[in-house]
Amino acid sequence: MLYQTHARISLANIRRVGVPPEEAPEFALRIEKRCPDAFLEGVFTHLPVSDVDSGVGFTRRQIAMFRRVVDRISGAPGRTPDLVHCCSSGGVLEHREGWLTLVRTGTLGSRGRALARGRPCPIVGAIEEDTTLIDLGPEPFARVGDEAVLIGRSGDQEITAYEAAALQDTIPCAMTALIGPRVGRVYDLSD
Repeated sequence: MLYQTHARISLANIRRVGVPPEEAPEFALRIEKRCPDAFLEGVFTHLPVSDVDSGVGFTRRQIAMFRRVVDRISGAPGRTPDLVHCCSSGGVLEHREGWLTLVRTGTLGSRGRALARGRPCPIVGAIEEDTTLIDLGPEPFARVGDEAVLIGRSGDQEITAYEAAALQDTIPCAMTALIGPRVGRVYDLSD
């Protein structure tokens, strides 16, 4: 069996996951030559701030750098991987220059509910980074800029981390750990 693989290129300085850009061509070549059961079908990266205004310049630089890395990867095994992707939902909406051969929209399940103006609303869009869609129903009651609560209180309604975790088959601390650092937090220490 031939396993189709995708190599993640880590452009951010954090470099927790993925191949550093300077090592990517050699890594692609090693897959081609040393892994007879693997086929490098794609390469991708993650654009961590593609959905915020303050990240526009950084994201454009990352996309340009990723394109250069892909060009270098293509020269190593002598072919361009079929699937080249860097845009998740934020990139799809804000960075057309990052639409390569594939885009990724939504990666986590769309189960659960959110609270808008104290009313429960089903989550209908996939959760990607810190963005999702909720169904406000047929009668508009919310306005642009209103708060949507995924964990916490709104009016007399509450969604606990336990409820959110149960819907994702995980534990509450895992749910809160998955919330990215760009999402604001309000802590109520009164209890």
